[in-house]
Amino acid sequence: MPIRKKISRDQLQEYKRAMASFRKGFDSLADHVIITDHDGNILYANKAVEVNTGFSREEIIGKNAGDLWGGNMSKDFYEKMWHTIKEEKKPFVGEVKNKKKDGREYWQELHISPILDEHNAIKFFIGIEPVITDRKQAEQFKKDFLLSLAQQSQFPTDEITWIVNWVTANSTLSEQEKQQLERIHEYNE
Repeated sequence: MPIRKKISRDQLQEYKRAMASFRKGFDSLADHVIITDHDGNILYANKAVEVNTGFSREEIIGKNAGDLWGGNMSKDFYEKMWHTIKEEKKPFVGEVKNKKKDGREYWQELHISPILDEHNAIKFFIGIEPVITDRKQAEQFKKDFLLSLAQQSQFPTDEITWIVNWVTANSTLSEQEKQQLERIHEYNE
């Protein structure tokens, strides 16, 4: 991972003035958007960043995402990310597990692109990072479900019992719907 340099107050103020024109458009987006300097210090964060992370903009600006909500992936993940965006100067796409200010974990899909100046030097990075926690949970449920079915395939009634139990415990069915499902299952045993 590259060594990060702290950003000076004067540099931060200069960047804030430059970012003012982007604020209105980015604040209307539901996806998490950050703009950083070439060392990953946050210069701009839209409103969705506050909602997604639990940190206020005052807590975010001038800091590094890895010090606030990131840093939860493997060293290899971050080395690949920094190599791609800083050395190759190419966009990076990946999935990352982060932690909110209150400690709850969530998943995001990272889309980080370097913004280059006229000399091909990195001026900024822009990150657009939709939250994908629901998708990751659905994928995990599917894996768990299929694994359980594979393990239980020799005993079909056990599979049905497991499915009924899981649905009644983990779904948003009303109590009446859960009771009906249990009655149907009991009737067919």
